[in-house]
Amino acid sequence: ITIDFLLGKCEPTYIVPGKLTNPYLYSALRILAEYPEKVLSLFENQQVNEEGVYYVRICKDGTWRYVVVDDWVPVRVED
Repeated sequence: ITIDFLLGKCEPTYIVPGKLTNPYLYSALRILAEYPEKVLSLFENQQVNEEGVYYVRICKDGTWRYVVVDDWVPVRVED
């Protein structure tokens, strides 16, 4: 799944624990799913690129930083 996933409809119920064991991260992801426009605003460039590499602004310890991420989002595909 690529960044197109973020451009489509995303619901909090799409986020399921699976092997995710950190309840704080799980909760944060579900909250973010309710505000896709806020998630998109963190991306430096919202255009899909062939390399599949994006700069995302992340706030850590009160300081905004750029982090390089790829366009693969770990998901579980239902049969």
